[in-house]
Amino acid sequence: MFESLGSEGEFQLFLTAGQERSEEDKSETMLIDGKELSVQRRRVHDTDLLDALGPVDERGGTVCYICGVPTMTDEFVEKAKRAEGMEEGNVLSEKWW
Repeated sequence: MFESLGSEGEFQLFLTAGQERSEEDKSETMLIDGKELSVQRRRVHDTDLLDALGPVDERGGTVCYICGVPTMTDEFVEKAKRAEGMEEGNVLSEKWW
């Protein structure tokens, strides 16, 4: 994945605790095969989604893939499709059933 992204992309990982455990926002950087990986130990927020879509004037070529539990994917897919500059057909999703 890192090789295919090159300098053209960024990969961020969000690790979330179960609902019964409290989450405190933590951020760290891990090294995997000599590459830095940003790890956020918290739930994904709306602002994270909008940041990941990139600048509004560059979103026409952005492809967004959202995967997770149905309540999260339904919410984020709709927000991504409605985000300024996004092409609705470029928002893809998969639900964990």
